[in-house]
Amino acid sequence: MHFLGTSAISGILASLVLLTSVASAEEQDPVLKDSEAIQAITGSTITIVEDPYGPVAVYVGSDYTYEAVKNGKINSGKWFEKDHLFCAEPEIPCSGIVVSGAMGYLIDYEGIPTSFTIKAGNQVDSSAAK
Repeated sequence: MHFLGTSAISGILASLVLLTSVASAEEQDPVLKDSEAIQAITGSTITIVEDPYGPVAVYVGSDYTYEAVKNGKINSGKWFEKDHLFCAEPEIPCSGIVVSGAMGYLIDYEGIPTSFTIKAGNQVDSSAAK
């Protein structure tokens, strides 16, 4: 009877993990960046939970306007795309954006990502009521 050494077992386990992740990757949503990611959030509300002041919900309108609720107060303004970055005046500085399915990240000028979720339509009014 031949026993496998720990390095052989580790190699087999690593191969299984790799195969599982490749199979899972085929089933996952595509990763969108830049203009495609901006298009993916247009007409939807993104909710950022990791904000230091509490959750923020931002409706990204197809008419290049946005509504944001923060601390129960609704603000609005204009958004635009500049050099493949998502920019909103006057509140939100330009950020890179990456989206996959109903999740995404805003990436600030220092490269720090902030995660958000995406829901279709304008959810700002219901967020303000919470």
